[in-house]
Amino acid sequence: MVCRARAKFHEIDVDGSGALSRGEVASLAQWTLRNFLKNQHGVLSMTPERLDAETSKLLQQADTDGDGELSFEEFAAWFTPTCKRIQEFRNKQNLMAKQRRAQKMQARSSRGSLRLSIN
Repeated sequence: MVCRARAKFHEIDVDGSGALSRGEVASLAQWTLRNFLKNQHGVLSMTPERLDAETSKLLQQADTDGDGELSFEEFAAWFTPTCKRIQEFRNKQNLMAKQRRAQKMQARSSRGSLRLSIN
């Protein structure tokens, strides 16, 4: 997981400073929310106000030394459990979708049986 964290950190650290500034943390907040929140079309729309609030929230959670930036160590400590929550969320979403498909197939099958018994 450390390799995955380092790759994501370097992807977000666009200025190569070795720390994530507030603007870079905003990109991280967008990435996180895209993985958790989607509308019916699979696209998340986020107002600037919402992005600012989520960025502040993320910094408050992960910036343990309070300097307004995320070091790699702070990022990795936040990233690992977040990725686990994202995976759990995706697994739950996939299970719910599978259950909905099974219910639809069962409903179709029941309607087909009903038509046969009527005829």
